[in-house]
Amino acid sequence: MKSTNKRLPWPVRSVIAGTTGTAMMTLVYATERRLRSSHPGPLDYDDSLVPGQIVASIMHLPHVTGREENELGLALRWSYGSVFGLWHGVLRHKLGEPRASAAFGATLMTATLTMFPLLGRTPRERKPNGPTQPRRSSSPR
Repeated sequence: MKSTNKRLPWPVRSVIAGTTGTAMMTLVYATERRLRSSHPGPLDYDDSLVPGQIVASIMHLPHVTGREENELGLALRWSYGSVFGLWHGVLRHKLGEPRASAAFGATLMTATLTMFPLLGRTPRERKPNGPTQPRRSSSPR
């Protein structure tokens, strides 16, 4: 008997990988919220309402509630997770590893450092909790 390769095409595998990564990110956020129940507010930028606010502003949706911003943010997370999975698949198909992973990392950092500021939703600077900044010495050395 001749065996046939039943492997899925790489674009399908890439979308599945992106969806799996998004599922893990969502699971980790839920787990961390349970473990750090005393932590007020979102755990980080992606866990906040900001992604939903970005979607609402792009779609020109007036008067969006916090719940709707959260739902828009989740829709964005699940869609870009799949798209980024496909993008990594394209890079891997064209460049091979490890260049594909380096290019993918560069893509993510470039998007983070350019798209959020361009969309007017740059994260606010957080002030440190306590003496985490280096102390200045008043005496000369």
